[in-house]
Parts: sequence; C-alpha cells; structure tokens
Amino acid sequence: GDQEPRRHARGAGPASAAFTIDTTLAAPIIATISDDTGYSSTDGITADNTLVLNGTATAGDTITVKLLGGAVLGTTEVEKGGEWTFDHTSSTLADGAYTFSTSASNGVGTSASSPPFAVKVDTNAPTVVSVNRQNPTVATSSVAGITFRVTLSESTIGVDSADFTPVFSGGLSGSISDLVQVGTNSFDVTLALSGEGTVRLDVNSGGTGIADIAGNLLSGVVIRHGHWHHQ
Repeated sequence: GDQEPRRHARGAGPASAAFTIDTTLAAPIIATISDDTGYSSTDGITADNTLVLNGTATAGDTITVKLLGGAVLGTTEVEKGGEWTFDHTSSTLADGAYTFSTSASNGVGTSASSPPFAVKVDTNAPTVVSVNRQNPTVATSSVAGITFRVTLSESTIGVDSADFTPVFSGGLSGSISDLVQVGTNSFDVTLALSGEGTVRLDVNSGGTGIADIAGNLLSGVVIRHGHWHHQ
C-alpha cells in the first residue's frame, strides 16, 4: 500500500547563554584619566600614554572596561565608597584618539554602557616652523619698528615676550614692544628700534614654558630667525 512520507525532525541545538541587560543596575561613569596633562586636567588630552581610568559605580559591582567598537581591556571591582580604578599602564598607547566605555555587572545582570569617554594621546612636542619678516617684508628699511611672524607646528600655550630674544649688531638697539597671537599657532613679535644696523629675532632654546595643549614642552629647538637691516 501507499507509504507515509518520512518526516525528519530537525534537531535543536544547545541554547545560547542568557545575557541580561539590567536597567535597574546603574551604569558606571568614567570620571577622569591619570594623568590628564597639559592645559586642562579634565579635557582628556594628555601626553601620558600609559593611563589609569577612574570612575564611579555601585559598590561591589564588577566593571568591564573596553574601547568603544573594540576589544575588552579588562575588569576591576568597585570599592565600598563607590569608586573604581582601572590600571592600564602596562599598555603603551600610540598617539591618537581613543574612546573608552564601561559596563557594570553584579552576578545577575549587566548594566547599560557608560557614556563614552574620549581621550587624545599626544606625545609629540611642538617645534618652531619659521621666523619671518612680516612688516616690513623687505630686507632693508628706515621705519622705526619691525614685526616678525613666528610660526609653531601646533597650537600652544605659555607664549610671552620673554620667550624671544632680539639680537642686534652695528649701532642698532631696541626692544620687544608687542606680542600678538595670529591664528592658532602663529605670533607677531614687534620690535621698537633706534639707530642703524641689523637685527634678527631668536626663539629661546630653553626655559620658555611654551607647551602644546597636551603639555609637551617646546624642546630641541632649532633657533630660527629673520635678519633685517635698519638704516
């Protein structure tokens, strides 16, 4: 007689492990990095490439630290006071931008992710790009003053008139009368002059206090200068 078609039951595979996002579990906060060097201690821009992350969460929770869109870096426990620290100093970060994120777990569920925390690592010191005659641009003039434009390689802080030295020869003398920042990384240095001779403007080779936003000091300066003859 007719035979019933065979029915093959599909075998069910093992169930995946449950992963619970517990919305009642407070998301941790990344508060600071150590050390956040430079202009601001809270801007996340630093010359330190071996970092410690600090934050807050519920006491007793386990904090998982990761790079946003990247690998898990490790875990740490929240102390009784609700503070946690994650020591990442064993890894040296290359210069660049990073975004860190964390989540908290208590053995039952896992919190939502913390707000992202942006960090920029910058270990490169600023340099002097050029010192050029700005006004007048000609090599010889009889005007009573000259402005040199000093251009650095990046935005800096701590620039003042004491960072520059005018060097005179012949019967020319004078002094710095004005310093004006032009754009993000250029400065116009004006000299008031008397007499006749030549002048150049040097950027001092040390002790200037000039630094970039991350706190890298102007170092290894190659002194650049513009010569000018006053008659």
